[in-house]
Amino acid sequence: MNRHIKKIEKLTNYAVSYPWLITLLLVIFITVIRRYSIQDVDILYTGTLFIQTFGSAFYLKKKLDLDKKDRTNRTIFLLAILSGWLLISLIFIRLNISWFIIELLVLSLSITITLTIINVFYRISFHTALNTSLMILLNHIAGWIYWPLFLLVPLIAWTRLVLKKHTLLQVILGASVPFIVYFIVTFLFLN
Repeated sequence: MNRHIKKIEKLTNYAVSYPWLITLLLVIFITVIRRYSIQDVDILYTGTLFIQTFGSAFYLKKKLDLDKKDRTNRTIFLLAILSGWLLISLIFIRLNISWFIIELLVLSLSITITLTIINVFYRISFHTALNTSLMILLNHIAGWIYWPLFLLVPLIAWTRLVLKKHTLLQVILGASVPFIVYFIVTFLFLN
């Protein structure tokens, strides 16, 4: 019975993670293509970031136990991904990527750096935070026409609670921190 429950937990965790995230990233990409005039360098940049992020995530997830209560492995994981983002971004900014891509980068970096700093002191639900962040980015570039997607955030948070991966406060922070950072960054820097 316990093995059966573990399989259900693993399937639920997978279902609210990878396929959904990749789909959301593709919708963001398609929205950018339809709404903005993009250059070849923009496509190369976003493709490179995508490969670096998911490549690093799959590699590091095998090496590090990210579900441990100790937040050290999660911090190493986040710092590795952030380092890759910064390096790739520095190269591509010199190649004149579009302003709206830089705007998305600033928002993404601001949210991820804030979540990483919080992670040093307190465990937060990154499943909830990542999904919320991607929904914010999609709505930011699409003029907030996809706001109903935020109705899925409680479902994602609920799965993290049911799987006993996080507490209620951890999923609430995972949902609210990206919004707080988004509003601060857009108010202070992007207006």
